[in-house]
Amino acid sequence: MTMSNLIQGYLVDRGLEQTTIAAYARAGDIADYVNEAYFSMRRMSFDLTTDYQMQSFLGATPSRILIITQDQRVAFDSGELYPADVVQLSSIQSSLELQQSNSEVYLDDDNNHLMYTTLPFELRDGDRASVLFVQDIESIFVQGRQLTARMLMIGLPFVILSSILVMYSTGRLLTPLQELKMGVEAMTRGRYEYEIKTDHGMDDELQQIARSFNTLARRLDEVYQQQSEFVSNVSHELKTPIASMKIISQSLLESKDQVEKEVIFDFLEDISSETDRMGEIVDDLLYIATLQKRDVALNLETRPIGRALEEAIRLIMPLANEKNISLDVPRLEKILIEYDFNKIKRVFINLLSNAVKYTEPGGMIKVRQYSEKNDVVIEIEDNGIGIPPDAMEYIFDRFYRVDKHRSRQVGGTGLGLNITKQLISLHDGRIEVRSEAGLGSVFVVILPKRYRI
Repeated sequence: MTMSNLIQGYLVDRGLEQTTIAAYARAGDIADYVNEAYFSMRRMSFDLTTDYQMQSFLGATPSRILIITQDQRVAFDSGELYPADVVQLSSIQSSLELQQSNSEVYLDDDNNHLMYTTLPFELRDGDRASVLFVQDIESIFVQGRQLTARMLMIGLPFVILSSILVMYSTGRLLTPLQELKMGVEAMTRGRYEYEIKTDHGMDDELQQIARSFNTLARRLDEVYQQQSEFVSNVSHELKTPIASMKIISQSLLESKDQVEKEVIFDFLEDISSETDRMGEIVDDLLYIATLQKRDVALNLETRPIGRALEEAIRLIMPLANEKNISLDVPRLEKILIEYDFNKIKRVFINLLSNAVKYTEPGGMIKVRQYSEKNDVVIEIEDNGIGIPPDAMEYIFDRFYRVDKHRSRQVGGTGLGLNITKQLISLHDGRIEVRSEAGLGSVFVVILPKRYRI
């Protein structure tokens, strides 16, 4: 390939890049206008003699506008050659089926270059269509040849040096920007897993933007996955008691007068128990929603943290006594901190009740409280079934259960630890866990002595 061909090819490519960007912008303006003016394929009716806005889109250069429906039929053609015909173009099919914009160059019968730019869009009534913007770009190739000839006349060394500099600088700028553009388009279509590559010679500013974009995309993808998983878990948790009540009531209906009163009362108790379980799930879900919106007001008071811990122990003691579980609670030191008494009491109740549930009869629960610089530390240790290592990172997730079968037996909604973690976070504290399967667990609550706004 000769030097003149390289220079001409480069100039044509640069011209095509600029033309493509302008074509996408023009197609987008056309789509916005069609959606705003007609908002339905059934109401679409153009008259170029009176529709000055559509005339302005055609511009001064030879161009043509087609509106293609979802079944690839021409709803409008400014050239009036293909009204109501079916257009068989791979770019149109890709635009409509994959909802992707596209730009390709074709040769007409006279060997003139034409650029076909397609852009999918959705009307307000839900109909889908695509803009096909056709423009004559032969002038780009003509100008490329003319400029090449002039540049070679001025001096080949100067042309070579200038071309290298322009190619380098333009490539460094356009490639990262194109990556960012593709990333934004992917995100608008819900592809949050898309990641912008940062190895195209980006400068520091563009690399920072790309990294920030990738971080945002990952977080959005995590939120989307969490929402999907949450909906699935809620559906499953509510479906279980509903199915149980359905089976019980169906059994009563089928048996009718053959069922003894004692059995009926047993069934009714089961239905009441399942109803209570559904109520607990709904109450916890509403409380979690309130916590996530940060609509919870903290009633902060400066008082000994041991008061909340002692009150929680008093309420849990009957449950521990039923299983003959002993609570080892030394004399609690008077450590004053700023906290919401009822909310932190709920934290301790959740942790202590879990310790009782997952400790075998005759076991032991130890409670420790001590001061550490600007924090107070409360440890609740049990010698129960423990937590496997592969489950540690999930125990604070909503509805997560280490042993689903055992959890059904001991009750609970699977939301307690999630609520516990959020309540501690509201106090600018944190919770840590140490555990070994079969040996027990230690939950460590760390709260600041002074609430930090």
